Amino acid sequence: MYYFKQNGIESRYVSGSFNNQTHGWLEADGLFIDITADQFEDIDEVILIIGDYSWHSSLRDLAIEILVLMSSTNMLKSVLFKLYNEILERIKF
Repeated sequence: MYYFKQNGIESRYVSGSFNNQTHGWLEADGLFIDITADQFEDIDEVILIIGDYSWHSSLRDLAIEILVLMSSTNMLKSVLFKLYNEILERIKF
């Protein structure tokens, strides 16, 4: 979300559950960005960046949460920035 915020793109963190397993992803500019979808056996891709909502809509108890990075603890910020940089390394624009 930090990257999107820095570039003026509105985004949100969304979570849901399926078979007693919680799952979260980002939604931004009509896309679903999911870096952990491969934990589910019906997903082969390591990272999903898609415009099709059908798979994510199957998650029960859908709850939209706004993740406010600036209000996070310093330790959490450190972890999130590390992950953010790893994601940027994988995304080649």
